[in-house]
Amino acid sequence: MIALDRELVQRFAPLSNRPALAALFSIEKEVLDTLRPTLEHTVSHAKLGWWSDELERLALGRPAHPAAVALARVAEARGRSAPDLRALAEHASVALACIAFVERDELDAHLRHWASARAGRDLDHASLGGAAATPLEQPAGAARSGA
Repeated sequence: MIALDRELVQRFAPLSNRPALAALFSIEKEVLDTLRPTLEHTVSHAKLGWWSDELERLALGRPAHPAAVALARVAEARGRSAPDLRALAEHASVALACIAFVERDELDAHLRHWASARAGRDLDHASLGGAAATPLEQPAGAARSGA
């Protein structure tokens, strides 16, 4: 189902957005592949650690992985900062650790954070009535949160 959704998004997205979408979907797949149950646990942690570092490099404008480089180039060509996808790795880290949420507020906060990473939007800002910018709509050099 997810593959079909991505295929439809790619098919109906404007041609100019397709390279960025392909890169974004590739990064998401790589990060979430660290959660495969068939992958040995220490390998999962090692791969996720690398991806956490890579998403940090992407946020700082110095990516190494071809998909992250492609995404950064699209953003740069549009005069924008590369998207900050660090929350995607944070979500995968929580899932890999099998963290149990004691309070409903903890779960809600985690899900908002995860949805923000997936949607590429600051949902907390949008819920306050502000207009949330997609990562490729943020001005170049926009301040990024440290966590």
